[in-house]
Amino acid sequence: EETGEPILRNLEYNYPNQGYAHIKDEFMLEDKYLVAPIIEKGARERKVIIPEGEWIADDGKVYTEGEYIIPAPIDRLIYLKNCKYYK
Repeated sequence: EETGEPILRNLEYNYPNQGYAHIKDEFMLEDKYLVAPIIEKGARERKVIIPEGEWIADDGKVYTEGEYIIPAPIDRLIYLKNCKYYK
């Protein structure tokens, strides 16, 4: 409200000109959370593209920048917290 910036953001918004403009199935909540929902019927894992920095997933695993295949059983919503805010 104070800055006028959106709460939900695509990765390109937070990380401009780093090749994230094509990612349409992940989103950021401010710059603290990366959310990667399952959007394919029956999928039990998905590729997640993680931007720079250190991120901790909802299951406690720590990831750094790159592409990962992350397991996602039916009862899991994949989200990662930006460690620079949660150390």
